[in-house]
Amino acid sequence: MKNANPYTMKQFYTQQGVTLIELMVSVSIAIALAASVAPSIQATISQNAIAAQMNQMSALAQFARGYAINNQSETTFCASADYLACSNDWNQAKIVFVDINGDLQRNDNEPLLASIGIEKSSHDVQGPLVSIRFLANGGANNNADILFCSYETSSNRALIISLQGRVKTSQDSDNNDVHEDRNGDALNCS
Repeated sequence: MKNANPYTMKQFYTQQGVTLIELMVSVSIAIALAASVAPSIQATISQNAIAAQMNQMSALAQFARGYAINNQSETTFCASADYLACSNDWNQAKIVFVDINGDLQRNDNEPLLASIGIEKSSHDVQGPLVSIRFLANGGANNNADILFCSYETSSNRALIISLQGRVKTSQDSDNNDVHEDRNGDALNCS
C-alpha cells in the first residue's frame, strides 16, 4: 500500500528561517547603507527647512509690498524681538506694519498687519541692518538681501529684494551647487 501522506519526514523538518550568520550579514549591510545615505538625508532636511522659511518670508515681503501699493502708504517689513521695535537680528520674528511717524517702532496707532514667529532651526538668518520699507509705488527703500545660512555651503540660500520691490530667491546659475547673490557671486554667510 502506498503512503497517503505526501510530506515525508525529510520535508517536514526542513529549515524555515535564516541562520544567525545570515541575519548578522544582512544587518551589517543595512547599517553600511544607512551610514552612507545619512549625510545626504541631513543636507536634504536642511535645504527643506531653509526653503520653508524662505517661502514664509517671501510671502510676508510680498504682502507688505502689496499692502503699500493697495493702500498708497509706506509699509515697513523688519525683524523684531517683541513685535514692537524693529531689530537687525533676522533670527527674530518678522513683522509688517505702517510706520506712520517713521520711528521704526510699532506704536498704539500703528496696527500689526502681519507677522511670522521665531523659527527654531539649525540655520542662521542674516539680513540688512535697516528695516525694509515698501513705498506706495511698490518700490523698496533700498536693495536688501536676506541670507539663510547652513553648515553646508550648498544649502545656503538668499531672498533678494530689488529697488523696484521685486522679491526673488537666489539661483545656482552656473550649476556648481552654490547659489549666487544679485551680483553673481557665491553666497557668503561669514
